[in-house]
Amino acid sequence: MAIQNRKYWRKWTINKNVTMAGTLAVAGAVSLTGSISAAGMTLTNNAGIGGSLSVTGGQSGSTLTLSSTLAVTGPSTLTGALAANGGVTVPKGKQLDVAGKVNTSGAAATLSAGAGTYNLDGIAASADTSVKIAVDGVAAVEVTFQAADFANYAACTAAELVSLINAALGAVIASDNAGTLVLTSTTDGKDSALDVDAGTTNDANSVLSFSTSPVAGTASVNIEDDASVVGDVTVSGSVTVGTAITHAGSAGALLELKTKTVEVTGLSGASGTAAGFIPANCVLVGLCARVTTLITSGDGATTFELGISGDADRWGTTIAFGAGTLVEAADWTSGTVAGTPYAAAADVIIAASANTFSAGAVRLVIWYYDITAPTA
Repeated sequence: MAIQNRKYWRKWTINKNVTMAGTLAVAGAVSLTGSISAAGMTLTNNAGIGGSLSVTGGQSGSTLTLSSTLAVTGPSTLTGALAANGGVTVPKGKQLDVAGKVNTSGAAATLSAGAGTYNLDGIAASADTSVKIAVDGVAAVEVTFQAADFANYAACTAAELVSLINAALGAVIASDNAGTLVLTSTTDGKDSALDVDAGTTNDANSVLSFSTSPVAGTASVNIEDDASVVGDVTVSGSVTVGTAITHAGSAGALLELKTKTVEVTGLSGASGTAAGFIPANCVLVGLCARVTTLITSGDGATTFELGISGDADRWGTTIAFGAGTLVEAADWTSGTVAGTPYAAAADVIIAASANTFSAGAVRLVIWYYDITAPTA
């Protein structure tokens, strides 16, 4: 199928190869089981390409531009440039050959509340309600709602909530999507983040029903497990890979940067343990944690330590019990060093600073190097 200097504005389903001397501009979706060879392409929706994609261009290099996401499902070669506002994903087991520049902005973090109107009056009749919203890692802002703010406190609309939330946050974060309240970060890429937590009193989120799990934006380039990009890639945004980045040495030697996560639930007694969480023969880069469920105590404990056997507070001391509490590099105690080798697997211990736990949960995440010696 040969096309010269044509524009098509409907959804395309193409089962044969397309060769173009001009430009292909598609405002709808593209489903292609054949291959594309073109001097330039502009796609304003998602592109799922099951065949091969070849964009060669002329002197200045052609550009494949998408306002959404490119998912490469077939072997693809790009010798021109690639611009994609929604990011580029190379799925598991697939390969993208790139000789030009990859320029993508990724996508913003977003959260949706439950659909319909919101009965804030049902939480505590005529009383103020609130919800905590954190955007892009900045400290959470508690947004308070009062009955006088709404035409009907028992049937608050998304439009009413939008103006109140945006005024409190000082930015356009909330929007009304056909009657549903939506939060969207003002930044794109992996640094884009949203986190909603319960209000201090009369929790509005018990009605709004936002997920309380932190949400991150989509990376500019997302390389899934066992996928690969061949060639020199310049990315203006971020790059996210699956569970490991591998650098192959000679004779079978490998250096892999890996990550691992676990949630320690049902805390009780003096401590909780993530058994063998740090792998044997690794070099630990760092550890962070988050209290995912409020920790409680029946005998007066209010804080905890995070460490290993023989160093109970290696990654933090007097850490608060509140849901959403974070443990980051700034909390590591003096002497804790990134790049510590572990010859044997090690438990990570969550211990009450005094007395005991009765409930609660903590999520742990580590990054570490796994080094493989030459096999020959």
